[in-house]
Amino acid sequence: MILHAGGSLDYLSSQLLKEEIDVALRTEGGRRLVIDLGGVSFCDSTGYGVLIYALTRVRAVAGSLVLAGLPTTMRERLNLLGLGELFDVRDTAEEAVTPPGGG
Repeated sequence: MILHAGGSLDYLSSQLLKEEIDVALRTEGGRRLVIDLGGVSFCDSTGYGVLIYALTRVRAVAGSLVLAGLPTTMRERLNLLGLGELFDVRDTAEEAVTPPGGG
């Protein structure tokens, strides 16, 4: 399942993404969750906290999480925080859902 985030990922909007993550994991079985962040223009610590929340929840059901379209500033911040290696990051949501080998 692909969740799309846009605009500011902050204290006010993070709760909405968290709720979407919970719904996706309940309805889709949590096997593979893609969060498309290509439309995010700003992310504060609460937003990064929701990404960690998503990773924790997906791992709890033996699923996988992919962050797609991660803006450069967010990628740099994750690396600065020492969290970059925890996430599978792809350039686009399409790439995130395409099986290896393109097939």
